[in-house]
Amino acid sequence: MVGRDSCNWSQPIPKLAEEFDAGYRPLLDKDHLTDGLKPPTYTAYIPAPPAETDYMTVWSCFFTKRRMWPSTCVARRLDGGQI
Repeated sequence: MVGRDSCNWSQPIPKLAEEFDAGYRPLLDKDHLTDGLKPPTYTAYIPAPPAETDYMTVWSCFFTKRRMWPSTCVARRLDGGQI
C-alpha cells in the first residue's frame, strides 16, 4: 500500500513500477492522487520464451524418463477404455 507522504505525486511518472504494471485499482482516492497514473500494460512479469534447444531438452527428458511411463500408460489406457 502506498501512502500519501511516501511518494511525490505532483511529478508525472513516466513508467509504472513493476508492482503497479502488474495491475492496480485504487480502493479509495478522495484527493484524486492516482488520476495521473498511467494504465497498467500487464507486461512486467511475462517471462521470455525458452530457446528451442532448452525446450527440446526438457521435453525429451520429461517424456523419456522411466519414472514418467506410468503416467503416460494410465493416460493411454483411459483413452482406450481399458481402465
